[in-house]
Amino acid sequence: MDDRAAEAGAAEVFKGDLGALTVAESVRLADSTPPGHPVRPGNLEALAALLVERYESTQEVEAVRLAVELIRESAATTPPDDPARARRLSWLGVCLRLKWECGGGVADLHEAVDIGRRSTRAAPLGHPFHVMCLANSGNTARSRYEALGDADDLAAAIAAFEGAIAAAPEGHDDLSAHHNNLGVALQARFDRTGDIADADRAIAEGRLAVDGVSGDHPRFGEFLFSLAGSLLARFERTGAIADLDDAIRLGRAAVEATTDGHAYKPERLAQLSMALRLRYVRKGLAHDADAAVAAGRAAAAAVPPGHAFRSAILSSASSAFLSRYETTHAAGDLDTAIRYGTETLEAMPEKHPGLSKSQANLVGMLVSRYARDGVVNDLNKAIKLGRQASENDLVDAVSRTSLLFNLGSALRGRFLRTRAVTTKQQAAAAYTQAAKDPQAAPSLRIAAARSAAALLADTDAARAAALLEKAVLTLPETTARNLRRADQEHALVTQGSDLACDAAALAMAGRPGEEQGAKALGILELGRTVLLSQALDVRSDLADLRRHHPALADRFTALRDQLDVNDSDASLEQVTFTEGVRLHGRPVGNDARNRLAEEFADALDVIRAQEGFETFGRPPAPEELLAVAEPGPVAVFNVSRYRSDALVLTSSGVATLPLPALGRKEVVRRTASFHAALRQATTGTSGRERRAAQKALGQTLEWLWDSAVSPVLDLLGHTRQRADDEKWPRVWWAPGGLLGQLPLHAAGYHTEPVMGVGRHTAMDRVVSSYTPTVRALRYARRRAAPTARARALAVSMPTTPGLPGGGRLRHVGPEVAALARHVPDLVLLSGPAEWGGPEPAPPADRAPTKAEVLLHLPSCPIAHFACHGLTDPDEPSSSRLLLMDHERDPLTVAGLAPVHADAVQLAYLSACHTAVSHAPRLMDEAIHLASAFQLIGFPRVIGTAWEVDDQIAAAIAGDFYARLRLPQQRVDTGRSAHALHEAVRDVRDRFPGTPSLWASFLHVGA
Repeated sequence: MDDRAAEAGAAEVFKGDLGALTVAESVRLADSTPPGHPVRPGNLEALAALLVERYESTQEVEAVRLAVELIRESAATTPPDDPARARRLSWLGVCLRLKWECGGGVADLHEAVDIGRRSTRAAPLGHPFHVMCLANSGNTARSRYEALGDADDLAAAIAAFEGAIAAAPEGHDDLSAHHNNLGVALQARFDRTGDIADADRAIAEGRLAVDGVSGDHPRFGEFLFSLAGSLLARFERTGAIADLDDAIRLGRAAVEATTDGHAYKPERLAQLSMALRLRYVRKGLAHDADAAVAAGRAAAAAVPPGHAFRSAILSSASSAFLSRYETTHAAGDLDTAIRYGTETLEAMPEKHPGLSKSQANLVGMLVSRYARDGVVNDLNKAIKLGRQASENDLVDAVSRTSLLFNLGSALRGRFLRTRAVTTKQQAAAAYTQAAKDPQAAPSLRIAAARSAAALLADTDAARAAALLEKAVLTLPETTARNLRRADQEHALVTQGSDLACDAAALAMAGRPGEEQGAKALGILELGRTVLLSQALDVRSDLADLRRHHPALADRFTALRDQLDVNDSDASLEQVTFTEGVRLHGRPVGNDARNRLAEEFADALDVIRAQEGFETFGRPPAPEELLAVAEPGPVAVFNVSRYRSDALVLTSSGVATLPLPALGRKEVVRRTASFHAALRQATTGTSGRERRAAQKALGQTLEWLWDSAVSPVLDLLGHTRQRADDEKWPRVWWAPGGLLGQLPLHAAGYHTEPVMGVGRHTAMDRVVSSYTPTVRALRYARRRAAPTARARALAVSMPTTPGLPGGGRLRHVGPEVAALARHVPDLVLLSGPAEWGGPEPAPPADRAPTKAEVLLHLPSCPIAHFACHGLTDPDEPSSSRLLLMDHERDPLTVAGLAPVHADAVQLAYLSACHTAVSHAPRLMDEAIHLASAFQLIGFPRVIGTAWEVDDQIAAAIAGDFYARLRLPQQRVDTGRSAHALHEAVRDVRDRFPGTPSLWASFLHVGA
């Protein structure tokens, strides 16, 4: 190692088998050169270097202690004017640092720092050992920071490493080591302050270190370990899974490159354990948990008592056992975690930088054991330790939030046991402090706000509402654009799907009115469909920007498009137009995404600095949302644990409508029974079972009418059945959350006799459309044209590879033939099968593959898909249309993100599950194929909520297109909602008691 090996010329004095060079033999060799002899200082230096190598390989502490004595004499007996004096002083500092590291006192560390400073003064710029002295001085300063937490030491270390890099000549042998040292110090500063720029820079320096050496370099394992640590630190802040996977890959390589018994093997095992544990928490793979525990246990067993890194290594082992316990609930794992956690604190100096983090961890573990066993002593210990630690002035900013959160949990446990109001207030105060810490990770701030609000909601709803509103405003921080879509979705999952619902409900607590309703609507607009809204805000109409600032528009769209390319969709060639980053046909690496995200943010700042573009890419103002309701009202539902309401947006304002019968538990129960009945309707083994299922579906539709839809229509004055020749009013439904699993447009009593004001159903009073949010509807309206050229892309899949029996859809042929009658200018992509229709099949242009679809989609105003659809409840962005190549290159929600189509108007997704998401904790995100087609430019989308009958789907599609056709090769896409309503209503009239056949079809958008 560069700071632990003397110059090669001195080391040449002693050669031989390092393992045979015992401490006693080293003493004999040292004595072989008498004091005063001119070569003695160099020989002592060489011996010290060999002893350091012996320590690293064997952890023999006596080797380090002797090295200190030898190098101290070597430096003291070197003349002041000898250039080697600076080097030997520097080496003395290194050896003193190692002595402290393996159990020496803090006085050794203080002396090491002082000696390091003397060496740098003795080797100014231009001195042959200037770079070496700077680097070694930086390492001793960083070590003292790690031991005592003085930020001045860390700043001195960073400055020393930067100076060493600046002074090192190009191609210098130790340049990689200096980059590594700087990366480690920057990561330490990131751990202290949470500044993500330090994490990014630490990783960049670490990559320079690894890339600058070969695999057989003696420090290769160390460089891998350091880079893995920086990647791991960034993952913990951002949640980017690519960073974590890289950290594990590099961490394993670092461990493999380190021999058993090596002094640094334990800490490399400990870091690998930490990374494996975090991936287990993220992905739930049992083998990761077991591997994390094994590595943590091995690290703890290998690190000797008194070692400077013992506390950190024990902490890592503790975390591994705790994480496995949280899934398996094996009592022994939690007890072992607490034992290691306690030993961690015992091994730490009083001012250790990691002390507050370890205290926070132990508080959390004691609370967990109290929840398991109910032993009050654990709770009392947790509260005492948490209070002591939080009052410590030396607690770092990042750890303070975890500490306060866990203290709040401990106090909450005591409150639930004693019901003491004072304890409740103390718990809420601790949570609130954690929620307000701007340096903490957004996810932890949100969790703290939710916990505080839950305690305060019944006594101080206004304060609880303010906390949750701030948490909603924090949500976009968890889904930064540099994260891949899967990472963004996971971040939202961890926050819970009801955050915005609870915040909006509490905002209306007390006296609901128009002002509170507008505030609640604003909260829902920010907290629902976070990812969709983020995309919509930067896909605003670029016409004005292109007209006034074409170069800015080009740069903006190039950066936006590059970030939209999903790493799983390799079939789309990825080209970036930003200077310095050229990525063709391969996934965008995490570091490149970070740079692109920074450039994108800079581009937005430049655009917003232009006159007239101050709000470019920002959410619409409240008055702009009101304008959305001019063509018809928007009913936004909010179902929460606190209350349920409809917020009805009209051009004159927001009306609030309490819905006490739409309780959260009842919605959960009704949704579950509805979907169970859907399954029974198709899989029932007897006609009696299927009829019972249809009756159950009808009962849910009747409950939905009474509890949700009828009150809204009454408020709007839609209280009677419309005649066919009347002008029908429109209503847009924004159900949100779990309510979006139920067909609001089909609510009502469909089998009752027609009397008086007519049927009590939504379908007989209004034309219904859906929108995820008001912002999404605004986006669709701005892109919608009343009519379109009669040219369509038709994707026909009569059979599907990989499905049982070929997944035959026998009525796809007639469905596409009907489309061809009304829209003769047709691009047909058809899979192999007999046509099966009464008319000749139109000739297919190409096979229906993903590439062909994406090629033709932007140039066809109408797109019709007659195929199977698949929704993915675990990763909703992987929901897909099943084309010919779906097994190797699927057309997914995420795969549509990079597509931009300006001339499109209508997408008809005649496939199953295309307009609903079944991801339990991402219900508010509306991640499904219908919203994906809206995002790429289609202002109107026809989709389905569940599996549909092939024959019924063909009949509805044929009727739908017949109602849209205009003369002169035009189609009235502006009537798409009416056309679908009429086509579905006709089927309903034929089968009123079989809602599974017709209630699935719905219209989304303008």
